[in-house]
Amino acid sequence: MKTVSREERPADWAGIQSNTGNSLKLIAQRQRSEHYFGESIEAYREALTVLDETMASQRAMTLMNMATAFSDLGQLRSTQPEPFEQAIKELQNALTLIPKDRYPILWATAKHNIGTARNSLGIVTGDLFHYRDSILVNTEALTVYTREHAPLQWALCQWGIGLALSKVAAKTRNIEDVITAVDVLAEANSIISPSDDERAKPGIIGALQEATALAEDLRAAARK
Repeated sequence: MKTVSREERPADWAGIQSNTGNSLKLIAQRQRSEHYFGESIEAYREALTVLDETMASQRAMTLMNMATAFSDLGQLRSTQPEPFEQAIKELQNALTLIPKDRYPILWATAKHNIGTARNSLGIVTGDLFHYRDSILVNTEALTVYTREHAPLQWALCQWGIGLALSKVAAKTRNIEDVITAVDVLAEANSIISPSDDERAKPGIIGALQEATALAEDLRAAARK
């Protein structure tokens, strides 16, 4: 088998590096391994060394895959904001390469992924800015993802919005926000629960239960 040359076939070489990164990321997810997440990120970085702006979509995809590795690493570490901050940085870099009018699906995916990382940062730091930015970017993603044409993606964005609203309401005690959160999360759950996305199901159910309990608490407090 002929070796793929970095110099002669940079796009193909980068593709191999990215695929290596994807494989290492899967291993890291299954083994909950910081080591393999680090190896995955390094493979993506290697791919990026030969992908310039003339290879916009491939470079953006690599940045987005690397951002996922950073976000997953953040979930593993649970209390450190830095991996989520790095994920957002890489996603923002990707957005400069994929304008909405030319790459609408990639653009919307990057927006939603920023929202997911922002919610994680909100949980880690307690800063309401992150939740509010999550609402903003997920709402932007919904200009591409519609319930009719992309129901699961639509529901995942709604989940991000509902989760953020619920977290804000928990701090501000705003009953209107949490009532909206319950409605939004219930709509998202009606699509996610019967889907094949097994990773998302526990999260959406947990978010809906948390928002519902908060709404009941705030209603009870208002009656006193």
